[in-house]
Amino acid sequence: MSFRELNHAKCKTYLAMSEADHTAALIDPVRDRIDRYLALLAYYGCRLEMIIDTHTHADHRSGAIELGELTGAPVVMHRRAPMPHVGMHVEDGQVLKVGDIAMRVLYTPGHTPDSISLFAGDRVFTGDVLLNSWDRAV
Repeated sequence: MSFRELNHAKCKTYLAMSEADHTAALIDPVRDRIDRYLALLAYYGCRLEMIIDTHTHADHRSGAIELGELTGAPVVMHRRAPMPHVGMHVEDGQVLKVGDIAMRVLYTPGHTPDSISLFAGDRVFTGDVLLNSWDRAV
């Protein structure tokens, strides 16, 4: 299993890949980088299994729905997400599996009422939860 940060700007996108079975998940994809994500999936020979938005994005346009339409992968969000076209709603404690990668959903409201973080082995993908906390602390 491997993880790659794809955006080095304020909005972070991560690619979680299972080399064992060539499957992947994209976490918080940005709409204007969809071509890059598809190219990376092709380069690594991975099939996109799920697209996870950790929260409703108000600061940029999510690429989740368009990627889902292009790849057939379901869009995953917390059950409180007001977004249409979500293929899978998740709850706190639920485990998402992509090949040999297990990601436990942690319900972390605050930035938005539907915010989640994902605990995967030795890392936690927090979306904008920590960013929001930092903004308030400064």
